[in-house]
This record gives sequence, C-alpha cells and structure tokens, in this order.
Amino acid sequence: MKYNVLWLEDQEEKDFTNFVDLARSQGVQLVHKRTVEEAVSYVKENHKTIDAAILDVKVFGESVEENPNVRHLRTIQRELDTKGIQFVVFTSQEAYIHQEEIIQMFDFPPFEKGVNDKEVIDTIKDICKDNERVKIRMKYSQPFQIFDDNKIRGIVERVSDKYEMTKDIDDSRNELEKLLIDYEKRSYEKIFNGVRDIFEGLIFPVLYHKGIFDDSQIRKEKNRLNYNAQCGQLKRYRSDDKLLNVIKNII
Repeated sequence: MKYNVLWLEDQEEKDFTNFVDLARSQGVQLVHKRTVEEAVSYVKENHKTIDAAILDVKVFGESVEENPNVRHLRTIQRELDTKGIQFVVFTSQEAYIHQEEIIQMFDFPPFEKGVNDKEVIDTIKDICKDNERVKIRMKYSQPFQIFDDNKIRGIVERVSDKYEMTKDIDDSRNELEKLLIDYEKRSYEKIFNGVRDIFEGLIFPVLYHKGIFDDSQIRKEKNRLNYNAQCGQLKRYRSDDKLLNVIKNII
C-alpha cells in the first residue's frame, strides 16, 4: 500500500536522504516541491490522488531565488484545506516549534527535522489511513495493483494519446475509488456511472490494444470509445442484488 504525500520543502531532496529513505520504507511516496507556487499548482491538478502533505515552516513563494518566509504557508494551507487534505508541519528551526504564533496558525506544534522524523511519518500514515479513499484502496487492494503495472499504463496511455481521449488511467483509478466508496454506501446509480467511466478510461484501451476493437468502434466526434452497447447490458440488472453481483465480478 503506497501513500501519496505532497512534501513542501525549500531545500533540495538530496539534503534529506535519510528522511526520504525512511518514508519510502514505510510506503510513503513523497512528491517534493520547493515553492508554494509549485505546490499549489500540484494540489489543484492532483488533489484527488494526494493523501496528505508535509510542510516546511519557512518556504519559498514563487521562486527559489527569493527568501523563504513563514507567511507563504497561509497560501498552501488554504489550498489544502479547500481540498480537504490534512497536513503536518516540519521544521529544522527549533524556535518555531514552541512559537505561539505558529502553533495558533495550525492548532498544533511543528515537528523538528532530524529529531521527529519517525513521528512525522507515523502521523502521516495515521492521517492517510483515516482518509476515505485510502481505506478503500487498502480494503480492495487487488484491483488497484493494475495501476502500478507499467506495461498496462503504457498501453492505456498510447491508445489514449492516439485518440486524444478525455480520460486517462489515473482518471480510472479515481473513478474506481469513487465506485467502491459508492458500493460500500449502496449508491447504485452512482455505481453504474462509475463502471462506464472505468470502461472508457482503462478497460477499453486494453481491449483495443489486444485487437478486440478497431478504429470503426471509436466515436471520433467525441474522442471516446463506443462502449454504450457493451455497457448497456448492465441496464438489465434492475435489482440491487443482481447489480451488486455485476460489480463484484468487475472488481
């Protein structure tokens, strides 16, 4: 089980080899950004795949050429709060750990680099485990293994690029997460729509690669695979029990 964690740190990653290795050994994948501008842009584009965040106290705003400043944290904090992403604060400056202004800003004291490294990773893992999407990936781990298969990713990306399709393999992972959450909540109409999206973004490109579909089955005017006829058979399953059986077979 991998956790995707945004890491905002003004210094270079090579300066924290031990911390990066510790995170990796615990299944925490750190996505390193050095400026708040880079971090905010990443959150806006990838918030559905971010499980948590680690923030330095003094960070760069728009460029690594400027002086790092505490005030820049407000910007990334607002963006994370808007997307519902929890975070911890990590600093090498001991003065900030007990500074009342910093504690009030986040409602908790920062962790100290080089001293609380393990506590940071443990806290991040606890945050991730409480995350609804992470809980789903842990419970239904097998279907998500396909998204870490480089061969499958390559096939899907090539077909998607060829036809300029609107959905990619990561969209399908997000849809599978939502589908399984809806499955747990027994939201059957949402489940049906989720199946269609996963078919379009993941399953059909693979079938095309294997020669099951050809160009005549691509609806080029919408840049999407013509899956309506195949998915339409799911409409036959009117009762909840029958639809659940269909979903179980897919996942």
